[in-house]
Amino acid sequence: VKFDLTDAYFRKGLYPQALEAAQQVSPAGQQDDTYLALLGDIEAHLGDTTRAKEIFQEAIHRNPDNDQYYLSLTLVELRQNNVSAAEETSRKGLARIPSSGKILWGLGIVSAMEGKTPQAAENFERAVDLLPEWPGSYSTLGVFYYQTGEITKAREVLNRFKGSNAAGGLDVNRIEEALDKAPVASSSLREPMPMIARQQLLQLALSLADRTL
Repeated sequence: VKFDLTDAYFRKGLYPQALEAAQQVSPAGQQDDTYLALLGDIEAHLGDTTRAKEIFQEAIHRNPDNDQYYLSLTLVELRQNNVSAAEETSRKGLARIPSSGKILWGLGIVSAMEGKTPQAAENFERAVDLLPEWPGSYSTLGVFYYQTGEITKAREVLNRFKGSNAAGGLDVNRIEEALDKAPVASSSLREPMPMIARQQLLQLALSLADRTL
């Protein structure tokens, strides 16, 4: 019950209350992998990224085949602006779990932050292929193509989403309106994204991870 309360507070963005509830979970419950992952997310949102990083590193040590832990650690390292560490974490995870769409998605964010735009596109595309049921993979890829002036590809992503089994999560009509109004721009898919676009993509990723993963 305490864990459910902790999770409910976290989902509502009430992080201090979530931490307080987490501290009341039984000692046995605190050894659970799911509890550890949630505690790490709470600490990250409260700004204690160092503690969050320790928690996720411990979680990976205990269960090295859980791709969510690698992604969570990657996102914490991106919050710390430690892009090289985030890449190392993602690559370690992929070496262990090569077919993880979650880790590839995280690596896509890392690649975009590093200015490696073509690699980001490849990783995001593979993430959609491996996570066809997750709306977040389509959202990220669509926004990424929109940011790089690839409006036709952004439309293709939206059409793929509409034909998929992904459960809701996207305001299709609003996205179509935005694409219709998009200014004609030359593609920048072969160039590093501007820093402001990278930060926007990172904030989108963090929000999607919170709400849908």
